Amino acid sequence: MLPFASSLLALALASQADQPAFGTSEADAAAWIAENCLQHQRHVIEATRFPYAEHAETHLLCTLEDRQVMLSWADDQLVQIETRGMLADTLPETGPAMEIQHLRIYPDEVLIHDTRRERTLQLPELNYAANLVAWDNPVWSAGEIDAGAWFIPPEIRFGASIEDMEAALAGRCDFLVTRPIDEAWLLTEPEEQYQTDCFGYEIAGYPRMLELVYGDGQLEQIWLLVGPADIERLRAHFTAIHGAPTEEDAQYIVFADWEVAVRKDVPEILLGSDRLQAIWRQ
Repeated sequence: MLPFASSLLALALASQADQPAFGTSEADAAAWIAENCLQHQRHVIEATRFPYAEHAETHLLCTLEDRQVMLSWADDQLVQIETRGMLADTLPETGPAMEIQHLRIYPDEVLIHDTRRERTLQLPELNYAANLVAWDNPVWSAGEIDAGAWFIPPEIRFGASIEDMEAALAGRCDFLVTRPIDEAWLLTEPEEQYQTDCFGYEIAGYPRMLELVYGDGQLEQIWLLVGPADIERLRAHFTAIHGAPTEEDAQYIVFADWEVAVRKDVPEILLGSDRLQAIWRQ
């Protein structure tokens, strides 16, 4: 999981009228758009792979006096507000609670200041950042959103060292963070455990987060974080490759006897080494 807690707080734009609340429909946001946007452009993608939309995603680029705001809806529920331009008065007065590379994180406000791209992201909860924090929405540059295809990252090599995996992923991740895990929890019972978080690995049209877990210096487990709307897409994808699930419960859809599993309660793909697969089967 992301190394910061989730929150569900409404946000406000400091120098403008209150923004639409997360979960608001596009129709309910129309009055705010008409009152605040000097001009706006609307983009609808119906063949969507957006992690939080089953049917359609909508992005509305709103130009204000001193900044631009991108409002994004998933199945007509507002799920992200991205701001570019004059940001100083949109940031909380208190400093960020955490910094990861170029990201300054304000958990209470559910706001991320991306200093490299000079933008802010406001989200309904910070777990959304796993799929959206590295996303450079093509609508900003009038580009097309390509739905893309599902695949397992070919760089994954179980048993590889931390250094080898960092080198293999360096060109595919927006950025990498490797950290020790204080208490090892892998079922292989290693003496020490590390994790590499790869932010922004693009799969099926959107940047995803990979969590690579090492036991005693060897890659043992992978989590590939997805969104809730991806679960049934992944069921269809892996069924086409492996056949019907070999087992399923409230938490997992298991394919090929634990060769790959889709987690439903916390949307993720789970992959493990041969050693771990044998343990899972038991």
